Amino acid sequence: MKKRPVRLALMVLAAVSVLALASGAAVAEDAVRIEAEMERIIVGVGKTVRIQTEVTPSAARKAGVVYHSSDEQTATVDRRGNLKGIAAGECEVTVTSKQDEGVALTLPVSVVIPVKKVTAEAAETTIHVGETTGVTVSSIDTSNADYDVLTLSSAISGLAADDVLIEATATSSSVAKYEPNAVVGEDTEPLSGGDQDTVSAAYDAVVLLGYTVQLPASWMQGICMKNNPNIIYVKQ
Repeated sequence: MKKRPVRLALMVLAAVSVLALASGAAVAEDAVRIEAEMERIIVGVGKTVRIQTEVTPSAARKAGVVYHSSDEQTATVDRRGNLKGIAAGECEVTVTSKQDEGVALTLPVSVVIPVKKVTAEAAETTIHVGETTGVTVSSIDTSNADYDVLTLSSAISGLAADDVLIEATATSSSVAKYEPNAVVGEDTEPLSGGDQDTVSAAYDAVVLLGYTVQLPASWMQGICMKNNPNIIYVKQ
């Protein structure tokens, strides 16, 4: 007679355990999550990048998120997640769920000053893309650590920021001496290796427009590099 209540108690305990497990699974499945495609955001001064996030479940995604910059003197971010670099430095952007303010994702941000290095040699023929004649490089002053100063044989009219200068076959020619078939990830000096210098290059890559110099139209075929269709240029 005493065993029956024991069995009943065990059955009730088991039922409670199953219910607790089922309830716990439901809570985990409905928990709000925010994930980003990148672990760190790097943006140039004056440039804008869109923060890409994935919010789950669907109810939280529909509710949306709030973006906040820890230092708006360094970078600002609008309600759509467009992050703009203001000044060189480091800060953080926090993405918070509107449905559950206790859920947030913090991303480190580096704002950098884009450095565009001109590689040239004295007496080299230089032409402004779109022009039919070029000039020669008379001398190069390398005394400044941040940039080189090139003195040209004559002025180039209409030259503006972000314009492209390339080496031409001759001062009277608009034909480029070389055309690219690859891209490099950073501006570095070649590594000496045996009989030739080497650089780290990519022959299959997607390049974001706005983060690199735009290639001349004659070097492109649609959105692909003419000499290597595996190099694709896209807008972010």
